[in-house]
Amino acid sequence: MILTLDTKGMSGKPYERPPYPMTWARMEGKGRVFYTAIGDRPENWSSQFFLNLLGGGIRWSIGDAKASLTQNLTQVAPGYKVIPPKS
Repeated sequence: MILTLDTKGMSGKPYERPPYPMTWARMEGKGRVFYTAIGDRPENWSSQFFLNLLGGGIRWSIGDAKASLTQNLTQVAPGYKVIPPKS
């Protein structure tokens, strides 16, 4: 797990849940998987943070960067299985 979305202070039924995963990396056999749910808004593409995150994920995916892949999902997002109430 690389990033979670902290829903405290957010409004709406979809956010009535604990923090949940937004960006992660993992191995799949000999392949590398990088995922991020960030990037859905145009303003994200002018954010240096997002561009660095995306660039780092791409570099790791093609083997140009190293990263620890210690599993940490249950430590950083213990409520990841919680389904928010229907809108």
